[in-house]
Amino acid sequence: MRVLVIVTAALALSACSLGKDIPAAEAATVRFHQQLDAGKFAESWRSGAPDLRAATPQDKWLALLNAVHTKLGKFRSAKTVGTNDNFNNADHVIVLNQQAQYEHGVAQEQFVFRITDGKAALAGYHVTADALTLG
Repeated sequence: MRVLVIVTAALALSACSLGKDIPAAEAATVRFHQQLDAGKFAESWRSGAPDLRAATPQDKWLALLNAVHTKLGKFRSAKTVGTNDNFNNADHVIVLNQQAQYEHGVAQEQFVFRITDGKAALAGYHVTADALTLG
């Protein structure tokens, strides 16, 4: 019975923290779009989580963001359409799915953030838009 109480209390405490870091991840998407519009592609790569830098060489990251910025134009707005807040041992990852409006069309963007001490570092970015594949 005592073990059940301890397990229940631990689960209750961990559930309380679910979602509390989503505002930090959403603020990080705002910074990302500001850097994108300002052409600060290298800054977004340098400030990203180690996962981002390990998975994507800087030259490929710069080429991707240059293509997004050139073909989609200035960022206008975004709406979060889905979230996933995942804790696995000491690993905390938040995924935000957003529908973004750019100067030249819409894009579906997925941001993966590694959360450490309440701060969100970009660990992955995926974008889909007709403007990136057509004409």
